Amino acid sequence: YTNSPLLGKAYLDRGWCDWPGKLPESVADFRAATQMLPPSTDLAVARFKLGDALFAQKGFAGAVTNYQSVADDFTNFPAVAGTLVEQALYQSLRASEALNDLAGASGALNRILKLYPEGDLADNAILLYGEEVADAGRPVAARGLFKQFEERYPNSELQPQAQLVIARTYEQEQNWTNAIRQYAAWQSRFPTNDLRPQVDYALALANYRAGN
Repeated sequence: YTNSPLLGKAYLDRGWCDWPGKLPESVADFRAATQMLPPSTDLAVARFKLGDALFAQKGFAGAVTNYQSVADDFTNFPAVAGTLVEQALYQSLRASEALNDLAGASGALNRILKLYPEGDLADNAILLYGEEVADAGRPVAARGLFKQFEERYPNSELQPQAQLVIARTYEQEQNWTNAIRQYAAWQSRFPTNDLRPQVDYALALANYRAGN
């Protein structure tokens, strides 16, 4: 039944069966589904899962292309816009960071904050991008992002992680006074958090480097 209207959906379903244990097979099936399905929610899912399968194979450029297609090409499908687009933008951010494409990651983050400011992934997206900016040697810019994070999501469960990265940006600058102050404030604010051992060690090391 090579011309069957069900063929695209069959490839999509078999791709799900192969995912994630048989990555090459799932890539082939999801790709075939994207070529056969008409514009639909199923096509959006096929593109999203093709992106996921490529991401798992470290094919980050192809992953970004498929995630962006989900975010750009299915605005007339409420079921896609309501759930899958936010996830696609978040995955696009992750894939862009894997490519060291900070501009692409920033674009994905800005769209998440514009379209889904109260979504489940918005706080995580800022944190993820801020960590990447810090790792790229831009501590001041990273602190600006984390300030935005704190203002937007003061009750986020990711606040301890964000505050820890802020302290590390001061370490990058060898600004031991502010690093010590930030670590001490962290201890007071999150005394029972699982990250506490890391903070205790980092505070001791910062004091040592400051000559205390």
